[in-house]
Amino acid sequence: MVRWQWVVLVVGLIASLAPAQGDRQALKRQLQSIQQEIQQLEQELRQTNRQLQNELTTLKTIDRQIRLTHEAIRLLKENMQLTEKEIQKTRQELETLNAKIAKLQHIFKQQVVFAYKFGQMRTLNWVLGARSINEAYLRYQYFRKISASARSIYDELVAARKQKVQLTQKLQDQLAEQQAIVQQKQAEEARLKRRRQQRRQVVEKIKRNRKLLAQAVAEKRRALKRIQQMIASLEQKKKTTAPPQWETDQRWVKLSGRFGKLKGKLNWPVRGRVIHKFGRYKSSLTGSVILNNGIDIRAKEGTPVRVVHSGIVVMVTMMGGIGNVVVVDHNDGYYTVYAHLDNVYVQEGAFVESGTVIGTVGESGSMEGPKLYFAVHKGSKPQNPLKWLRRR
Repeated sequence: MVRWQWVVLVVGLIASLAPAQGDRQALKRQLQSIQQEIQQLEQELRQTNRQLQNELTTLKTIDRQIRLTHEAIRLLKENMQLTEKEIQKTRQELETLNAKIAKLQHIFKQQVVFAYKFGQMRTLNWVLGARSINEAYLRYQYFRKISASARSIYDELVAARKQKVQLTQKLQDQLAEQQAIVQQKQAEEARLKRRRQQRRQVVEKIKRNRKLLAQAVAEKRRALKRIQQMIASLEQKKKTTAPPQWETDQRWVKLSGRFGKLKGKLNWPVRGRVIHKFGRYKSSLTGSVILNNGIDIRAKEGTPVRVVHSGIVVMVTMMGGIGNVVVVDHNDGYYTVYAHLDNVYVQEGAFVESGTVIGTVGESGSMEGPKLYFAVHKGSKPQNPLKWLRRR
């Protein structure tokens, strides 16, 4: 009975590991794809330098590399967590197996001692010394069971020791893989540090070139206009095409009528100082006038950015001039936009609750250091975010 319980336990443990193994393979495939894309960008960057194209192209390539490197680091962290769980399971299996081996050894030792005390002649005398044929038969059957049990315990002990060798090797392999992941993560973090330094150098070159600065400002204008057009396109698609699957989600349906009642009550996406308000402002870099469809909030790089209200993530992209962008649909034609992000933690189609961290403050697409671009749209019309956010 003990043996069958153990077999069931082992099968259960193996089955429980299967999803983790599947997750691990999926993570590895994602990581390989990202690393290949990073290498391709490295080649593009070298080609750009050879062709002496302007620094704006270089800057966009670096921003894409930084985003991909962030994603690679995130996948490696997930891989490390999976590996740690597998290591813990293997250690628990070894602990359970060691306890089983100790128990089997104790039982087997008792059976060996019993067999030694009742040698073949003494066993025969004990059987023949029975008071009846029936009693002699019962004594004979008893010794047969003792002998079979000893053999069974011995076989189980041998199998358990073999399994221990396999589990010990498995643990060593897992520890080695964990170390390799740690080293790979450290290499990606070093790459990220180099790319950030390279980006700062390119930005300084752009700032010293008025023509490039003018191009950068024009690129931001185009990006803000493009966001407005894309949101208008999303609204138009809702009228002309079948609704996406997430529109039947009860969480989405319940959002109807809520956002419009929150004017002046929304929590801020990030703590910081507003450096550019909604509407027209004069660029401190070029002196030209920019029409701002949102607000720019100065904040420390890496500061968590929170979605101001529940909704569906309908866009995760990167654009020259505003960098990494996340757009959230809050139903009834209301959208919020978050740009210049460093890390991005959400994917298109995800439902996010109010206050969910969707990314971190960064300087992707920015000529002014780390900041968050935040906008509120009603259909294709930009709204003044300061009228929607709580007063501070």
